Amino acid sequence: MRDIDLDINGGDFVGVIGSNGAGKSTMLSLCAGLTRPTEGSVIRGRMVPYIGWCPQRDLVDWSLTVRQNILLPLAVLGVTGAQARSRAAEVMELLDLKGVASRQVELLSGGQLRRVQVARAIATRASVLILDEPASGLDPEGTDRVYRYLAELTRKSRTAVLISSHDLGALETVANRVVEISEGRCVYDGHTAEYVSQIDIAPTTVIATVSEHAVDQVVASIAKIDGAPCPSQEGRIVSIPIFSARMLPAVLGALTASEHLESLTVEKAGLRDAYLATRGQSGDLT
Repeated sequence: MRDIDLDINGGDFVGVIGSNGAGKSTMLSLCAGLTRPTEGSVIRGRMVPYIGWCPQRDLVDWSLTVRQNILLPLAVLGVTGAQARSRAAEVMELLDLKGVASRQVELLSGGQLRRVQVARAIATRASVLILDEPASGLDPEGTDRVYRYLAELTRKSRTAVLISSHDLGALETVANRVVEISEGRCVYDGHTAEYVSQIDIAPTTVIATVSEHAVDQVVASIAKIDGAPCPSQEGRIVSIPIFSARMLPAVLGALTASEHLESLTVEKAGLRDAYLATRGQSGDLT
């Protein structure tokens, strides 16, 4: 890791993005104090006595139940009795773990085990939460529930959240800041919206599915629009990038007037599109 200079404040929801092996987990481990830097330093504020940590790999006591695993870090912090049980019950409710509270963690599914890891971090009520791929193994509903809860913590409790994820679509809905790591370096640190807007991609794309024999005809109708961008096509799917607000109704009008139109969607560019555009890639983020 090199050229890393970050200042994390209360209320920040920081999405850490980058390809596999870029250094995201190492950076989070450094921030959590679990890895010692060979150069430089990680300074923890006076108001941060401890950090809530959710590692990418399973870190549980396999001999204990779900409830006992959640209570364990609380006991280390001196939180016991009714207060600890109340916190454990709250996070188990949030993460849909109440039904397996008395089950040993070795008997859990991968998704359930991941939720236990997240619950252990959240239950500490630390002012800084660092979570490495917390949504790995979670279904979309579970991911949404966790992310929204974390976002609520940043707003109401001014908790600082650092979270790495490959699910950039979900991350974009909650993160107010993006840190991109590439080959061990921080190549971007700023607002999420600015990350998207700085990339030279169409802010909106119209995607139309048309009859197979009419693709050329539909493309030609778009080309007749004054100042229209050049459509791309793949089979029966025609994609039209929209760079100005005035162009959108003209393109939609031309498409909906065609009797060969089968389906039509309008997609706005997001964090994932911007990330892939910086690498000239398409397809899944890896």
